[in-house]
Amino acid sequence: MRSHGQSVRFGTMAAAIFVIGQVSNAAAQTVEELQHLSIEDLTNVEITSVSKRPEPLSQAAASIYVISHDDIRRSGAVNVPEALRLAPNLIVAQDSSQTYAISARGFNATTSSNKMLVLIDGRAIYAPVFSGVYWDQLQVPLDDIERIEVISGPGGTLYGANAVNGVISIITRNSRDTQGGLADLKAGPLDQVGLLRWGGTFGDQGTYRVYGQGFGMGPTVLPGGASAKDNWSGEQTGFRSDWSSGADTFMTEGDVYRNINSLNGQQSGGDIVGHWNHAFSGTAALQAQMSYDHQVRVMPGYHDGYDSYDAQLQYTQSLGRHVFVGGGEYRLITDQLVNTANVFVLVPSKQTTGVGDFFAQDTYAIFNNLKLTLGAKLEYSSYTGLDVLPNLRLGWAVTDQAFLWAAVSRAVRTPSRLDRDLTAPVLLAPAPDFESEKLIAYELGYRGRPTPKTSLSISLYYNVYQDLRITGYSMASGYLFQLLNAEEGETHGLEAWGDWSVLSWWRLSAGLNLEHKDLHVKPGFVDISAGQSEGFDPGYQAMFRSSMDLPHAIELDAGLRFVGQLHGAPIKQYTEATFRVGWHATDRIDVSLSGSNMFAPRHAETVTPGSSIQYPQRSIYLGLRWKF
Repeated sequence: MRSHGQSVRFGTMAAAIFVIGQVSNAAAQTVEELQHLSIEDLTNVEITSVSKRPEPLSQAAASIYVISHDDIRRSGAVNVPEALRLAPNLIVAQDSSQTYAISARGFNATTSSNKMLVLIDGRAIYAPVFSGVYWDQLQVPLDDIERIEVISGPGGTLYGANAVNGVISIITRNSRDTQGGLADLKAGPLDQVGLLRWGGTFGDQGTYRVYGQGFGMGPTVLPGGASAKDNWSGEQTGFRSDWSSGADTFMTEGDVYRNINSLNGQQSGGDIVGHWNHAFSGTAALQAQMSYDHQVRVMPGYHDGYDSYDAQLQYTQSLGRHVFVGGGEYRLITDQLVNTANVFVLVPSKQTTGVGDFFAQDTYAIFNNLKLTLGAKLEYSSYTGLDVLPNLRLGWAVTDQAFLWAAVSRAVRTPSRLDRDLTAPVLLAPAPDFESEKLIAYELGYRGRPTPKTSLSISLYYNVYQDLRITGYSMASGYLFQLLNAEEGETHGLEAWGDWSVLSWWRLSAGLNLEHKDLHVKPGFVDISAGQSEGFDPGYQAMFRSSMDLPHAIELDAGLRFVGQLHGAPIKQYTEATFRVGWHATDRIDVSLSGSNMFAPRHAETVTPGSSIQYPQRSIYLGLRWKF
C-alpha cells in the first residue's frame, strides 16, 4: 500500500486520467535506552519487519532503515509524513496542505504512489479505491511511536500483494512506557498541533493510555504567491491497553477522528485492533490479530468510504538450525464511491472484495554466519485469482562488523477499484481484465561498522517490471481509452546511508539515493497520459543531519536535503533545510524552536497532473512538552 495524501479528491484522480492521461509484541528497547545507544548498539536494535520475528538490525537481509522515537522527537516533525523524511530510502514529496506522495524506488506521485505497504501495529492502511494511503487520515500521535521500520524493496512473501517497492511499519509504544500525563504543543503562524495524554494501570499486569489530539495546518501557495486555500484542521482521540497473564500477552487499541478542510470537505473514521501472543515452552510462539477499519471522505459532489475487516494468524518455531514462520490472513473490504462532480464514476459504485493468503518462510543456518531464507506466499484475490510470491535471501556475517546479503523476490500490485471499474462516457471505458502489476527484484547489500564510531549501509537493486498501468488504447482494438497493463521495463539504483559519532555529544548522519528508470510502452499500445503512472522521481536525493547534545541540557539538530529535478514534471532541483533547538528546562518540561523549508519561503516538491503546482511554505513554531 502506497502513498498518497489528501482525498484523492475524485476530481484529482479524474484529472490525472483525463489529461489523459505487526504488532509484534517482541521485547523492544525503551525510548530512554535508545536515546543513549552507541553506534554499535544502534546497528543491533531489534526489528521485526524483515522476517516477521525479532532479529538484530545488523543481521537483517534487506534494505531497512529504522527511525527511532528520539529521531522523531528531535526532528521537530508535526506529522507522520514529515517524520518519514528522516528515512534516506524514501522519497517524500508534499503536494498540498493535505496531500503527500511517498514511495521507495520510484513511481512517486499522488496518482501513482501505489506500491508501498503501510502498517500501523500490523494493521494495513489501505484505500481500495486507488491502492494508496490517505496520509491526512494517518495522524498517529508522534510521541506514541516507538519506531518506524522502513524497508525498501519487495515484501510480498510476508506481507502480500501491494508490498511491491517497500514496507513502512509504524510500531507504537507499549502503554507501560507511556505512564502518567503528557501535554505536547507545537504552534506557529502556519501549523499547530496539540496532544494531551494520560497513562495508567489496571490490575496487576495491565496498563493503558488514552489521548486526545487536535491540529490545524496552514495552506500552500500557488505559483503567483496567492494562497491555495487548502488549509485544514482535525481532531482525534484513541486508546491503547496492554496486559499479560503467564505466557499470554494481549493488546487492544483504537482511534476515531474527524478532519475538515477549507473546501467544505470532511474526512472521518476509526479503527480498532486486538492482538494476542502466546509463548510456548521452548522457542515457539503463536500470534493472532483482528482489526476493523472504517473510513469516509466527503467533498462537494464526492463521497468515498470503506469498511475493512482483517484477521491474521502466525506461528513461529525455532528448531535446531531452522527458524520457521508461517501463517495466514483474510481481509474483507466493502467500499463505495459516488461522484457527481464530474463524469468519472466507478461502476458498480459499491462492491465487496476479499483477499486471503497463506505464507511460509524458513531461515536455515548453513553455518553459524551464513543463513539462507526461502519462503513463499499464496494469495487469492477476488480480482485476479491466485498469485504466488516467492522470496530467496542469503545473509553472510563476514565478520562481527560486516554483513553481506543478497535477495531475489517476486511481488505484485493487485488491481484497485480505479484500475478495473473507473469509467466516463465517451472518455474512458472500464477495464474488467486489468491484471496485477508484476515485479522481479534483484538486490545486493552491505551493512557494517567500518570503524567503532561509524556505521554504513549500502544497497543495490535491479527491478524488472511487467504489466504496469498506462492510460491509453490498443491499436488493435481501436481508439477505446482504458487503463491497460501495457508498460514494462527496468529500474536500478543505489541506496546508502551512515552515521559517524564525531564526539560523545555530536553525531553526523548522511544518506544518498540514486535511481534510473528505463520503462517503455509495449508495442501496439499508445499511452495518452505521457507516462503519468511512472511517477515524478528525482534522479538523486542526498541528505545530511547533525545532532548535538550541548551543555546546559540543550539539543541542536539540523538537516539538509538535496533533491534532483523531477523527471516528467516541471519542478527543478531544490535544497531544503530544517532545524530544531531544544532545552530540557527540567526533568518534566522541554521547550523547543523548530523550522522547516528554511532555504526558501516556499518551494514545489511534486505536482498532481491537471492541477496547479502548489508550494509548501516555510514553517517555524515553538514547542512545549510537559510530563506530569
